[in-house]
Amino acid sequence: MGHALLSPSASSRWLHCKASALLAVIMPGGGSSAAAEYGTQLHAEAEEILGRAFKTGELQMLPEPKDPQTVAMHAYVQYVFQQHSAGCDVTLEGKEVLTLTCSGTADAIAIDEDFETVEVSDLKTGNKLVSPQSTQVGIYLAAVRRRLTEKNRKYYDYSYKGTIGQSGRTESCVWSAEKLNDIVDRVREVEDFVKDVIFGKAKLADGFCANDSTCHWCPAAGNCVARRQSLFDASEGVAKEVASNAAKGISTDWAPLTLSVENRADIIKAAPRIRKWLDEVEAVTLAEAHRGVTIPGFEIGQKRAGTRAWANEKRAAEAILANTELSKDQLFQPKFISPAQAEKLGVPEETLDALVIRKEGKAALVPAKTVDPTSLFE
Repeated sequence: MGHALLSPSASSRWLHCKASALLAVIMPGGGSSAAAEYGTQLHAEAEEILGRAFKTGELQMLPEPKDPQTVAMHAYVQYVFQQHSAGCDVTLEGKEVLTLTCSGTADAIAIDEDFETVEVSDLKTGNKLVSPQSTQVGIYLAAVRRRLTEKNRKYYDYSYKGTIGQSGRTESCVWSAEKLNDIVDRVREVEDFVKDVIFGKAKLADGFCANDSTCHWCPAAGNCVARRQSLFDASEGVAKEVASNAAKGISTDWAPLTLSVENRADIIKAAPRIRKWLDEVEAVTLAEAHRGVTIPGFEIGQKRAGTRAWANEKRAAEAILANTELSKDQLFQPKFISPAQAEKLGVPEETLDALVIRKEGKAALVPAKTVDPTSLFE
C-alpha cells in the first residue's frame, strides 16, 4: 500500500512547497535507499518486540546490539514499554487519518485515561535530529485527537504529547490545542491548493517554494524546474556580468577570467548544491530508464566494471598454495587476499582467470553504443 498524497513523514516539505505534493506523484524519484530499507526493518523489529511485550507483560530484547541504529531502537522500545506498560491503551503502527488526503502510520499511540493524556511516540533511525515539535508529530496527534473526539468530546480536554526516540534518547513535547488546530488548518490549505490545481482553479507554479531545506528529500527534486531555477538564481549576477561583457566586446563564454572574483566565489559556493542536484537528476532519470523509458543518447550500463572477487575462496587458496611458492601467511593478511593483491604477489594470470569472477558494477546511465553503418559491410 502506498503513501497518502499528503504523507505526514513528508509534511515538512509539502507544507512549505505545496506544489511538491503533486509533483512527487507526477514525477517519482529514484526509489528507496539502503538506509531507508534498514530503517523500515528496525521499525518492524520494534513493533514485534513491543507487541510481544505488551501481550506478555515482559520486555524481552534482542541480543546486545552493536550498531548505533539498533541501540537507538532498543532505547525507544524500553521507553515506550516503561511509560505505558500499566493502565494504558496502546496501539502499535496504527493508521491515523486527518483529512481525505492526509494520513499516516504512527509508531506507537498510548491513551492514559487516568492522567487524561494521549502520547504519540515515533522512532527515528536517520542521522538528522527530529524535534517532537515537528509537523509530522503534530499531524499524528491532530489525527488521533480527531478520531477520539468523534467518539467522545471529553478528549478535547486531554493533554497531547509527542515523543521522538532517536540516537538512544527520547525527547517529548506537549502540543497545545491552538498548535494542533493550526497544523490542521495548514494541511487543509495544502489540500485545497491541490484540489484547485487538479480542477484548473490554480496553477501548479504558484505553489513552488524551492530551497535546500524543502527540496532535500523531495523525490521530484531531480525533475523539477523550480529546483533548477533556485540553484542558478544565485548566479544572476554572473549572467548580468556576461551580458555586460558581451556589450563591451568581451568573450561571452563562461571562461573564469571574464567574471569578477565575487561572481566566481558565488559559483564555487553553489557548487556542492549544484553537484547534489546533478546527482538527483541522474537518479530520477536512471529510475525512469529502469521503468522502460527511452533516454535519448543513453542506455543502462556500468560506469566501470565491478571489482574482482574469488569465485570460491577456499578452492582459490588451495590452488595458489599448490601451484606457487607463496606461503599461507602471505595469502591470509589476516584474511584471504584479494585477486588484485594476488596478482601483485606474482600469481600467474592463467591461474587467476580460472578462479576469479567479476562482480556486477553499479547501474548508471552511460553514453549509448553506436554502430558505424560501414562496419556492417566489412
